[in-house]
Amino acid sequence: MRNGISLFICIVLFSPYLSSANTYYVAPSGLAQGDGTEEKPWSVDVALSKGGGNTYIFLPGNYHGPLVLGKYHAGTATTPTVLKSKTKWRAQITGMNADNLIRITSDSPYVFINGFEIWGAGYSGILSKSDHTTIMNCWIHNNGTMGIRIDKKKNIVIENNLIEYNGMHPHFHHGIYVDGQDHVIRGNIVRHNSGFGMHLYPNIQKSVIENNLIYGHPNHAGIILTTTEKGEGLKVVNNTLAYNKVGVEVWGSTGTLIQNNIFAGNQKVFSFSKVKDPQIDHNLYEQESEVRGPHDIVGNPQFLNVVRGIYWLGEKSAARGRANPEGAPEKDLWGNPRPKDNPPDMGAYQFIPLRDSDKILNRWQYGSRFNTPESGEIPDLWQAPQ
Repeated sequence: MRNGISLFICIVLFSPYLSSANTYYVAPSGLAQGDGTEEKPWSVDVALSKGGGNTYIFLPGNYHGPLVLGKYHAGTATTPTVLKSKTKWRAQITGMNADNLIRITSDSPYVFINGFEIWGAGYSGILSKSDHTTIMNCWIHNNGTMGIRIDKKKNIVIENNLIEYNGMHPHFHHGIYVDGQDHVIRGNIVRHNSGFGMHLYPNIQKSVIENNLIYGHPNHAGIILTTTEKGEGLKVVNNTLAYNKVGVEVWGSTGTLIQNNIFAGNQKVFSFSKVKDPQIDHNLYEQESEVRGPHDIVGNPQFLNVVRGIYWLGEKSAARGRANPEGAPEKDLWGNPRPKDNPPDMGAYQFIPLRDSDKILNRWQYGSRFNTPESGEIPDLWQAPQ
């Protein structure tokens, strides 16, 4: 499951903040007369004129898109170009007249987008036409067509994003729309988009989809995988898929691994077309499935509160300790390590005992900034509750 992909992940996680050439600060009120420090930040245009291989820290505020990153902004494997919100979700990129709020052209590889709120595009929140794009920790919502769109590219990482309420057409607009190969899509919460949660089409290859929570897509599947070739090397592991029309839909692949997932409340668990030798096992179904592996089970996942979008496991969940440790991610959606000596839990979350569950559930407020508690505190969806 790892091998070459794991090497790329290590580069993704650890290199951009250590190896970029220079760090510059950007502010909505930044001026050309600044010097790029936090005290005297530049405007977006002035900062990005410094080119690729740098880290650009965006101070809180509203920035009008589009932000276009072209050949001049290309990074490298050792010196990527990083655009990062100083405070998660506090740098907002908006623009009702922009087709795509962040657009990365085909000659701008090794670009990292980290921590922005992105909403209001006429088309996609983020469009990348380049290899080696990483999109992480962003809140991407209420865009006209797609939250994220990736053309036929290689080595894309989409990690720990909240992607919701994107699209207007129930057949053509989706949360994530990705083509290509050698991608990692993990740790995302994808919900309430017009069409599919993840539309991986038309020829997805050698990619890993793990630790995602995908729910609330009544018109289509939570995940669709489509290939025009053999489609080998596709792995769908430890995801939680709930209340979609179909849990996972697959067209034309060979040997796709579907393992350790939880399927609950979907109208249908699977939909297959021209699929050969799917490797389906160690999944939990809340309802009966016409396709089942030898270690698949039917049972109650005992989510704590689906009305509020809380898909954490209860103490008596049938998913506890029933996953296959071989091929499971090392950590869950919260970043908690999965056990190595004992079978881990199915789905995106490992079970954790809650000290005061009523207090935590009342604080959660539907897991959305749109419903902030009176305290003003915004729970971090990627931090295990205490």
